[in-house]
Amino acid sequence: MLNQYIIKNTVLQMSILFPERQIEARGIVFRIEDKTLEYGVKFQEINELDWKYIENIAKKMKL
Repeated sequence: MLNQYIIKNTVLQMSILFPERQIEARGIVFRIEDKTLEYGVKFQEINELDWKYIENIAKKMKL
């Protein structure tokens, strides 16, 4: 399981596949929810258009 390997401040190189595009980014784990194994990641390196794409998805999810 990932929780054996990922701790706070772990640097991740990510490839995130969405239906419309694939995003390459780098980030650092800043929060871990132990009960649900959800991770909060702060992007360190990401293309501005990809960031805006993710931001738009997040805004739609809040509705």
